[in-house]
Amino acid sequence: MFKRKKTFAKRLTRWIILMLLILMSATMFFIYYVAKDVMTDENEHHYKTVLENTNNMVSHILSEVSVAVNNNEHEIKTALGKPNEMFNIAQRIVEKNERIRSCGISFIANYYPRKGRWFIPFAFKNEDGIVEKKVMGGKDYDYLNAAWFKEALEAKEGFWSRPFFEHSGDKAPLVSYLFPVRDSKGRVVAVVGADLSLDWLTETLKEQDKKDNATSWALEQTKEYSSYSFILDQDGTYIVHPDSKRILNENIDNYLATTEDTLVHKVIAKMKRGEKSFKEEDVNIDNIPSFIFYAPMKGARWSMGIIVPSITVRTGGIMLGIMLLIVMGIMLLIIFVFCRITIRRATKPLVRLASSADEMASGNFNAELPTIKYKDEIWQLRNSFAGMQQSLSQYMEKLKETTAAKATIENELKIAHNLQMAMLPKTFPPFPHRKDIDIYGSLSPAKEVGGDLFDYFIKDEKLYFCVGDVSGKGIPAALVMTVTLALFHTIASHAPNPSIIVQELSKMLTKGNDIMMFVTFFMGELDLKTGRLRYCNAGHDAPYLIGKEVTTLPCDSNIPLGVMDNWEYTIQETTIEKNTIIFLYTDGLNEAEAVNQELFGKENIMQALNQYLQLEEKNPRSLIESTRAAVREFVGEAEQSDDMTMLAIQYKCD
Repeated sequence: MFKRKKTFAKRLTRWIILMLLILMSATMFFIYYVAKDVMTDENEHHYKTVLENTNNMVSHILSEVSVAVNNNEHEIKTALGKPNEMFNIAQRIVEKNERIRSCGISFIANYYPRKGRWFIPFAFKNEDGIVEKKVMGGKDYDYLNAAWFKEALEAKEGFWSRPFFEHSGDKAPLVSYLFPVRDSKGRVVAVVGADLSLDWLTETLKEQDKKDNATSWALEQTKEYSSYSFILDQDGTYIVHPDSKRILNENIDNYLATTEDTLVHKVIAKMKRGEKSFKEEDVNIDNIPSFIFYAPMKGARWSMGIIVPSITVRTGGIMLGIMLLIVMGIMLLIIFVFCRITIRRATKPLVRLASSADEMASGNFNAELPTIKYKDEIWQLRNSFAGMQQSLSQYMEKLKETTAAKATIENELKIAHNLQMAMLPKTFPPFPHRKDIDIYGSLSPAKEVGGDLFDYFIKDEKLYFCVGDVSGKGIPAALVMTVTLALFHTIASHAPNPSIIVQELSKMLTKGNDIMMFVTFFMGELDLKTGRLRYCNAGHDAPYLIGKEVTTLPCDSNIPLGVMDNWEYTIQETTIEKNTIIFLYTDGLNEAEAVNQELFGKENIMQALNQYLQLEEKNPRSLIESTRAAVREFVGEAEQSDDMTMLAIQYKCD
């Protein structure tokens, strides 16, 4: 026994070691690639956010400037006859928007003859931030022949000019929002220009680059491996760049001429076309493998790009993978040691317990069980076996008693079923000596006993019949069904019409109805001489009349029996034609459920009744049998969920 236990422990330990080694090897590769992808996705999300935030900021600032200029259009048009007022307008535009550095209103040649050929009312902020005004334009500054002025005269709406340096030696360029002003005749007479310095944009990108490089995972934090941002205009000229010497002085096409990397050419072409990519392109920039993220700027024809050296991204994935591998290795080692100790400890009592279990399985319920030292799961298992030993004998005795009791209950239910079925009509045809009426009924309980009912009898050449459905199933429903049938016979024998019969029946069932069970009920009185049908419905499904075609008998709904003792039930009347069949049923028919939980429904009932009309032999029995066959075909192998009752009455007339 000891040898068997030791062999099992060693075999299980070897398997654990092998599985841990395989798991560690697979985990090394998996973690590396997952970590690399995680870092790549993290960088993609980060730089996408940077691009979007910068884009939104630029769009917001450009929009502020353009709105500030556009909002003064009406004021400028109104003051066209007051040239000196233009200075005040330009001054207000500069004062109300801290982003606007200067503003000028450039008029066409000789618009104001007294002012001369050139006339620009101009406002600007001096070094102290105070707004000053002056006149610009002249031979030394012939704006009338400037490209920006000619372009603005032909523009239909405001636009942003190409960036430019106001003075040589400036580090940050200016950009102007140009807006054409039209007089009352629609003629362009001036161009409003609001100048915006891009130094804020340059500083923003520098701060972002500094922040990104400070938190980088790169092994070597040198300028060579630093990421940086730049912005190009539609021609590829640098507007913002870490190297201020390149701004407006160098075009990215100059760099493209020095490289044969076709992927770089494709990326730059996409940027010029205003495309965007938050999926990095692995390209060589200045002979350094890099990722590039880019997107167009809203409100201006610019494109922003961020270049990130590949080593900066990939080093992060490698370092993260190494850290995770170390943690995983430590965890696997702890798991291995714990499993080895636990296996050695668990296998000792398990072998002895297995031997005792074999004896119990062979029928020796009194087999001796081993003593367990530690109160752990094995100790609980041993105690469970001990309890099982004590309870097996008792269980066998109880099983015999339960089997006998079950047989008794089944026998009593069978007797109850036979008694219930005996109360229902079961002889068909029920009146073989009569030629004016034919009846056939069927009841299929969902359990041994059920709550559906139907009955009929003839009195004074009138057929009294009913169909009902007791709420619920089983013994309680069967008891209510029995009482309802007995009351129907008693009351119908003395009451003058169906509504009185139903009303009295409801009063009797309402008394003492503490369990709140109710009965849906339909009762009819058919005059066998005249075919007159008087009927009363108490919350039951309306019957069908089947003659040359299938129709629904109009019924007032009323409430079921046993709900209220003072409800006044309505009586209705119609005349039945010869050979017409009155088809009554309970909701077990239309609610018959298939395997897919689809209900038989009234549409299928109508279809089954219309198919019956195609039969050569038409009588109540064939009607119910064909309908029952349609239900069986519909539900398939599904178990019957509710009592199902059908009653067919054919009035043949004498």
